This record gives sequence, structure tokens and C-alpha cells, in this order.
Amino acid sequence: MTGQETCNKLTDYSLHLIHEEWTGLTVKKHKDLKGLKSQNLRDHRCEAELIFTALSTQQIAETDEAKGL
Repeated sequence: MTGQETCNKLTDYSLHLIHEEWTGLTVKKHKDLKGLKSQNLRDHRCEAELIFTALSTQQIAETDEAKGL
């Protein structure tokens, strides 16, 4: 596995955790709720979902006192 593939998998994993944190739904359940089959959930988010994702990410970073790499 290349470094980029590893990075992509970690990013996807982190985004799934963040998503579940604020929605209470797995990505699969959220896609089912929206009626998405093969489409990417990230491409079908409303403005409120984008805001909640950003706020959740910020809160996690502040709680963990993230300082970059």
C-alpha cells in the first residue's frame, strides 16, 4: 500500500467517526435514509450537514488539543 492509499484510508476512517459522532448514523444508514445508492454522501450534503461536520471536526481537535502532525 502506498503512502497516499494509507492517508486516504485514514481520512475516510476519521470522517466516518466524525460523521457518526454528530449524526448518530453510520454513513451507510445515512446514505440509505437519503436514498443514495452508489453516489458519494459527501457530494449530497446540505449546508447544515457541512456546518455540523466542520464544527464537529473543530471540537474534536480542540478537545484533543491537536497540534498538527
